[in-house]
Amino acid sequence: MKGAPVISVVMSVYNGEKFLEEAIESILNQTYKNFEFIIINDGSTDASLEVLSGYQRKNKKIVLISRENKGLISSLNEGIKKSKGKYIARMDADDVSLPTRFEDQINYIENNNLDMCGTATNIYSDCKYLNKNIYPETDHEIKFSLMFSSPFAHSSVMMKKSIFRVVKYEDYKYAEDYKLWIDVALSGFIMGNMNKILLRYRLHDGQISNIYKKLQRNTSKEIAQFYLKNFNNDSKEILRSIKEVELKPDRVSMRNFVLNVKKYTTRYNIGVDLYLKAVRFIFRHSKIINLNMYIEYLALTRGLEKNTKIDIFLFFQSALRLNYTKPAYDYLNNFRKFFRLN
Repeated sequence: MKGAPVISVVMSVYNGEKFLEEAIESILNQTYKNFEFIIINDGSTDASLEVLSGYQRKNKKIVLISRENKGLISSLNEGIKKSKGKYIARMDADDVSLPTRFEDQINYIENNNLDMCGTATNIYSDCKYLNKNIYPETDHEIKFSLMFSSPFAHSSVMMKKSIFRVVKYEDYKYAEDYKLWIDVALSGFIMGNMNKILLRYRLHDGQISNIYKKLQRNTSKEIAQFYLKNFNNDSKEILRSIKEVELKPDRVSMRNFVLNVKKYTTRYNIGVDLYLKAVRFIFRHSKIINLNMYIEYLALTRGLEKNTKIDIFLFFQSALRLNYTKPAYDYLNNFRKFFRLN
């Protein structure tokens, strides 16, 4: 692989001994061999350092930094600053990269003139497969999706190191990756995702996203609003309509929001799946309790395929968390009638 670009893999470890060996082995067993593996032991108090030191003695690709705890954000910026590669590849100490991840990603980036690339993932827990996560693929789809949530699996991402001359991880605890993607987008870099599973993302009780879920959600909302204010004039209209829904959740504000998103997706040629995902996201994270709003939403989605409508129904049935009362059943029966008639 002479002449192939160097990849700097950056991984922070804090008390990660339980899954650490599997994560390290998945990097060392990559088919693409021209990489360095920078691991920051961020003040672990378990046996993580012992595991890392053992691997470092056996493999010269590993660059080990061990120090007091400073947190994930400091560790990632430190690892990137230490790196020598043309590309930075993220990795988490509880995930597993599939063997061709680096080879496939670097080819995809260079063949499509990208600055940054993520991949599809398999979600699993206790070695049991749960589901597959597919993310928006193209630059304009990703930049639309960023208005609502992160369209990347953090530990699947590979990006040009030159990006970090312009941006860096900032102190947005538990949502630092989302803020980075926002800054990358606003700086004009080209983003993409591979519709190929190259990472196994592990769910477990010790994850930051589980422990600090509420704080992560609030921080992400703040970041999304920053993006909506700064992306373009059309995104500002969406922000205004989201705030209307939050302040006065009625059929009028809901209709304005849906129509603004629909207008945006039509203008920028965004697919219907992403349009629906955006609207769902707002419903899921807003205090909307007026069921007539959902009926109004269904009326605005006439013409969609029946399977998509059934999917929407199942989502609403779950998201509304209805008590099993007669009025609740009546509303759900109305939804069913709507599907049959359209």
